[in-house]
Amino acid sequence: MTSKLPLLLSVALLSSACERRLCGEVNDLEGAPKVLAVGDSVLAWAARRCHSPPDHAALALGEPIENLAVSGTRLLGGEDVIPGQYDAAQGDYSHVILDGGANDLNQSCACGDCDAVLDQLITADASAGALPELVRRVLDDGRTPVLVGYYTMPDDASYGFDRCGPTMATYKSRQIVLAEANPGLRYVDLALLISPAQTPDAYDFDAVHPSEEGAEIIGQALAAAIRQD
Repeated sequence: MTSKLPLLLSVALLSSACERRLCGEVNDLEGAPKVLAVGDSVLAWAARRCHSPPDHAALALGEPIENLAVSGTRLLGGEDVIPGQYDAAQGDYSHVILDGGANDLNQSCACGDCDAVLDQLITADASAGALPELVRRVLDDGRTPVLVGYYTMPDDASYGFDRCGPTMATYKSRQIVLAEANPGLRYVDLALLISPAQTPDAYDFDAVHPSEEGAEIIGQALAAAIRQD
């Protein structure tokens, strides 16, 4: 059964995160991480300043999160490939936050003729592909996967992502099929929380990555998904 969060979180989430320095608070969280994050720059953005979405999720949960996400990485290969991030993790985790696929579609097929790449990522029935395989591995390890669905990119998105709307919509529809087929999977659809029309300040300067306000929205949504236990 697909788990989706409400369209809007409290307006309080759109606080002036840019005025706060969070590393002290994040580093003060005690205990071994029970939550792992793997993926691309949506999860890795601003991690050095402790303003990544997993940082905000950690603060909301009151416990540390190990964030191994790397900007620019893919599901299908290349440096710091996302399944390899999961392989490298050594902790005793209960939940695994994960995203990925956007860089594969943008860089491998320019978000155009992407049928082959889409099928390598996830088939139409969600029975095969790199993403279902990773989700199954997490489930088989006795952990709860928290799959992050991308938000909508603005028309002025950088790095070629402005052309990716239709292809990403197809990818997202397959993710939803995957979530519906796996009751143990939590699916967080960021498009319900962040959009150019409703939350323009949630995008950073490049109109691709989350701003600090956007990272807080995402972090709160991730924490809410984890708290469903």
